[in-house]
Amino acid sequence: MTIKEISYFPFSLTLKSPFNYFSSVINERHGFILKCYDEKGNVGFGECSPLPGFSKETLNDAENEIKNIISQFTGKNVLPDFNELKSLSTGTINLASVRYGFEQSLFNLIAKADSSFITRNFPDHKNYIDVNAVIGIDEVESVITKVKTKLMDGYKTIKLKIGREDPFDDFYLIVTIRDSIGFDYKLRLDANKKWSADEAIEYLNRLFEFDIEYIEEPCEFVPSTFRTCEETQIPAALDESIESIDQVRDLMNSSAIQFIVLKPMIIGGFFTVVDLIKESDKANKKIIISSAFESAIGKSGLVFLSSLTQHSSAHGLDTSEFFVNNICDDPYPVHGGKIKFDTANYPPNFSLQ
Repeated sequence: MTIKEISYFPFSLTLKSPFNYFSSVINERHGFILKCYDEKGNVGFGECSPLPGFSKETLNDAENEIKNIISQFTGKNVLPDFNELKSLSTGTINLASVRYGFEQSLFNLIAKADSSFITRNFPDHKNYIDVNAVIGIDEVESVITKVKTKLMDGYKTIKLKIGREDPFDDFYLIVTIRDSIGFDYKLRLDANKKWSADEAIEYLNRLFEFDIEYIEEPCEFVPSTFRTCEETQIPAALDESIESIDQVRDLMNSSAIQFIVLKPMIIGGFFTVVDLIKESDKANKKIIISSAFESAIGKSGLVFLSSLTQHSSAHGLDTSEFFVNNICDDPYPVHGGKIKFDTANYPPNFSLQ
């Protein structure tokens, strides 16, 4: 197969309400959609959308590298072999979001051209992907109402944003939620690096009896989170602290971190994440695939990656409802707290608006 043409165009999506994280306030998502064509007219879509405040590259940086990709890869011959595809982009694309977008578009192009490519290379996958509901910091009554609504919608995992100025307000909220909904549902917490190691250890030891699946980013510094893992029984997860693929491998091989939350758009790559998922199974770690507020096109790749994980924990893919509009219909909506996935319909046929 020959990569006959590569093109791209910009897109912009508006969020219904601002996304706040430390000093970053995001009201819109901007990025590029890449399209790879072969000589038979098949097309593969991919998304490149660096997230301000998280990604190391800017939108201008990404566009410049996309232009380099067009000149470098147009006319290249590729084989429908996964290892061959990995070697094609390894060492040639520097920016994380660009690598994700190009690899997604190339993967999708191969899958369009070769109908047995996915089943041949990925025979083990999930048909249903559990998704967690995210509840932000709010008044206790409001949070409980939102939690109950999500549970009625079919969600089995709730992710609570915590880290209030008075930690006992968090404690009261969690006690009240467990009293209200019982212990049949998974509860995970996200402290957004709010605590010191001493604080995290004290608070989490108090919360042990409430069956917390994991605490995400409990401490400002990664070594403090490592210490928290050693002195508490609630598993810890890292997300925003992860800065490189090498760091992920170090976490899997030499740390007590049990959950690794990956945002492929930020960490870099589509093919590499496939390998990391395989490696995590061997290391007895759980990779949680998480969205960086991608459009429906970028999210579709995250859905595929999530389908490859072998654990039963929920993924962070419930982002479509955050947008006023989308670039196209979402082929993977959440119903009953799950996303239905079928390799026969992957990659989707995107009808761009």
